[in-house]
Parts: sequence; structure tokens; C-alpha cells
Amino acid sequence: MNKQGWISFIAVVVLFFVLGYLVDGVLLASSYEATKDLWRPDMMSLMWVFYVIMVVGAFFFVLVFSRGFEGKGIMEGVRYGLYIGIWMLICI
Repeated sequence: MNKQGWISFIAVVVLFFVLGYLVDGVLLASSYEATKDLWRPDMMSLMWVFYVIMVVGAFFFVLVFSRGFEGKGIMEGVRYGLYIGIWMLICI
């Protein structure tokens, strides 16, 4: 990846963390609080795994785009969406 790719990677990581905080920490906080007794107690000790996966995912998200970008129009975006969709299907 070139310099622009690394800057994009950092921007995606920051965006993932900010949006994660806004959605999970602000918008869904009351829902999480209501179901707190249903959670497994040991999951907070494994949060570092989530953060590592998020950073690795952001890297590959940017890498797939930077390798496949040719500026050829809508079909390029469809192809990128297909790649990311398959990736999400496998990961989730």
C-alpha cells in the first residue's frame, strides 16, 4: 500500500472506533443495560480480540479497495461490494 492507503487505513480504524462508540456506547446503551444479566461475565476480558479483529478488518477493507481501484465506473463498485459482501458472509 502507498501513503494514501495507510492514511485511509488510519481513517477507517478511527471511524470504526468512533461509530462503535456512538452506536454501542450511546444509542444502544439502554438496551445493553436492560439485558446485562444475560451476558457472560468473562467477555470483557476478551475485548482485546475484538479490537485486533477490527484493526485487521480495516486493513483488509482498505487493501481490497486500493488493489482493485481502477476508476472504471459502477461495475468496479459492484465488484468491490461483492468482495466485501463475501468477506462479511465468511466472517459473520
